[in-house]
Amino acid sequence: MRKERILFQNGTTYAYELLGGKPKNYCDDFYKFSKACSLASNHNGIFYHINIYPKTLVLYQKSISKLVAERKNVVVELVEINSSVSLDRLKKIIREENIKIAIDDFGRCSSNFDRLELPNIKTVKFDKSFWLNKSAEYTVRSIISVLKERQILTVAEMVETQTEFNKAKEMGFDLFQGFYFKKAERLRDCYVC
Repeated sequence: MRKERILFQNGTTYAYELLGGKPKNYCDDFYKFSKACSLASNHNGIFYHINIYPKTLVLYQKSISKLVAERKNVVVELVEINSSVSLDRLKKIIREENIKIAIDDFGRCSSNFDRLELPNIKTVKFDKSFWLNKSAEYTVRSIISVLKERQILTVAEMVETQTEFNKAKEMGFDLFQGFYFKKAERLRDCYVC
């Protein structure tokens, strides 16, 4: 398990993304999610983004809901892979279980505009290939503006240089993540503080 910081512009930590590595199957995905939840401290005011496949959310809906209810600062980060789960099914589960979510790798593959229709979105994490694409710059700025109106935080992912950080700030991102700030850290079986 590793953790990577998600930062405000001033360098203070907003959240940690807890990364368990690529799961072998949906059962393994749920195991890694539950393990990450057990590491998330509930007392320090910091959010914890934990990746999960949409299909895993469907298969383990009640168990995930219970884990998230026990930790109010856990945000379920839906990964961008193609899914056999319908958007309507995801909406229903997220609404019923009142799960806070983050959209991962927005602008890449299947992490597209349809996902912005999901309820309870706390953050949208823009894939670097999208937010640094000069031909998409106007589109990215427009989406950031709309998300700000909806009070959804935006994250520039994979910031690796001062130049990229400056560009992301200038584009209006709220939060920043990447090796420019600090490489992901390996965790032992202890609380993440």
